[in-house]
Amino acid sequence: MCVRSSTATIAGLGLSELLRGPKGKVMSKDLETISRRAIARLKLRDMQVFLMVNRFGSMAKAAQYLSLTQPAISQSIAELEHVLGYQLLERGPKGVVPTIYGAKFMERVAEIFDNLEAGIRDIDFLSNPGSGLVRVGGDMAFISSGLMSKIISDVEGKFPNIRLEIIETTTRTAKPDYKELRDRQVDVILGRISQANSDNELKIETLFEEDLYVVTGKDSPWAKSTKVTFQSLAGAKWILASVDNMARSLVQAAFKANKVPFPEPQITTYSMQLRMQLLQEGGYVTVMSETGFHHARKTWDVRRLPIDLGQKLPVAMATLKHRSLPAAAETFMKSARIVAKMAIS
Repeated sequence: MCVRSSTATIAGLGLSELLRGPKGKVMSKDLETISRRAIARLKLRDMQVFLMVNRFGSMAKAAQYLSLTQPAISQSIAELEHVLGYQLLERGPKGVVPTIYGAKFMERVAEIFDNLEAGIRDIDFLSNPGSGLVRVGGDMAFISSGLMSKIISDVEGKFPNIRLEIIETTTRTAKPDYKELRDRQVDVILGRISQANSDNELKIETLFEEDLYVVTGKDSPWAKSTKVTFQSLAGAKWILASVDNMARSLVQAAFKANKVPFPEPQITTYSMQLRMQLLQEGGYVTVMSETGFHHARKTWDVRRLPIDLGQKLPVAMATLKHRSLPAAAETFMKSARIVAKMAIS
């Protein structure tokens, strides 16, 4: 079939059919024209349905979320597939999953809705100066250090009507996937992020680097010891995070550099609250960031041991490189930079 068919005939075909000549070869001569016609037939509602089905992995859950019937969801997906001419979804062992075409289309649809929402949030920021919504991700270690609360105080001091949604995310692993950021659930992620973990989609801005302290409780025998060494600490009751944690990796590297076997932790947990409680109970030792230690001392009686681990922890912000952030999010990031400078001054 020739690309120069009548408008009525073109309207009944999918994009893939329009791009194929008599022998099934892809034709690119009129791609721009054909794309414009296909885009004109795409409905925002159908793309929203597609986005939600992908997010939930279920047509039934997407229908419930959007207050639609399941047949309406199926019809929207069918319409999209008809317009584009490719199968976008298929059923997998764990529910509905995108095909290779659907996965690629999903990336663009997510960008469309992200930009639309950012535009609406910008209008809100402009029409009500000092207002707006910012979604921020932060790992628990960063939040417990007190830095997040200081950033929030700085933002609210300048923009009292701004709304902040703080979501606990994970950057503590050796190779975090930044899922919340990639899925546009948050605008920015703050945490202990290594520059080496960045990829082509991410922008990692290091705010500062800080020391990692070995810490114990005031009644611990380690707090009263006159000579603490790596050799002696090899026999301590350690509280550390799991094996893929950045801080734990630094502790392992420090013991290795001092040619002392790494002590397997007696307690493994990510909870800073539990760590503080255990430090008050007995002879445990753990590691904390410099800012986390000074913040914890306001509530808990903890002591720093005279051990130099030799490396620093990076504190950074992660955003998507090619994502246009709302003005309110940029305001939050400015406050994060200000607080970071104060933390190292």
